[in-house]
Amino acid sequence: MCDFSKNPVKSWIEKYGGVTNFSYNVYSPMGMRDLAIINFGLTDTLRDAGIEHNFIQEITEVGMEDAEIFNTKRGWMIQWIFPKSEVSSESMGFICSTIEEGLDFLRLSWSLYGVM
Repeated sequence: MCDFSKNPVKSWIEKYGGVTNFSYNVYSPMGMRDLAIINFGLTDTLRDAGIEHNFIQEITEVGMEDAEIFNTKRGWMIQWIFPKSEVSSESMGFICSTIEEGLDFLRLSWSLYGVM
């Protein structure tokens, strides 16, 4: 069991030996309902495909100062973080396309920041 009293990502790195992070910039207004829809769709789709679906989600506001530093627009950085051992190279594209389908379905303006 992970000790979530400390940083959950750090706990997963210790437990699983690493994490795979799918990071997206979202430039549209969004709410908790939008995130719930994407997360439910992602969990359900991964389960149906037989892919492990444990993930942590981190959300960070990108304000004016950060937008200037990273040469981007203001908005939100949303990260879906999976245990590294549970993400194969074949499933990476599937996870990205599932997240992107959810963002498009909700008519959110977004860009892929990176998969690390």
